[in-house]
Amino acid sequence: IAYRRWFLGQFTTQLAGAAPERWGEPGAVGDDEDEEVRGFTVDRGGERPRVVAPDDVDLSTAPELRSILNDLRAEGHRRLTVDLSETAFLDSVGVSVLVAAHARLDDDGGELRIVIGPRARRLFELTGLDEVLHLVDDGS
Repeated sequence: IAYRRWFLGQFTTQLAGAAPERWGEPGAVGDDEDEEVRGFTVDRGGERPRVVAPDDVDLSTAPELRSILNDLRAEGHRRLTVDLSETAFLDSVGVSVLVAAHARLDDDGGELRIVIGPRARRLFELTGLDEVLHLVDDGS
């Protein structure tokens, strides 16, 4: 997985004008504990990896969230946190990614914790998902 991230990361960084990095080189994509992937920040530190979502989780960004969550699960992580506290817009595609990840982790005996703000809380209440998902208020 780390190699795949490095390999694909080379396309984007080199297109942006950066010099190529060797696989395994310190600081190369995939080596950092905190990594940014299409606006998502992934913190692999600790026993519960944390994925911090960008302003919008929608049709264009939800596939990346799905990929990140699937990769973390494939790495053996069963307890994950998705932080939506700074997310201003969450559409049905983003919600479906969270519901599917919750179901897969639940089947594995794990847990998906979702940190939310007041806007997201309202969405989850209207859909009834506040009764299904493990939601945690961001404290604001």
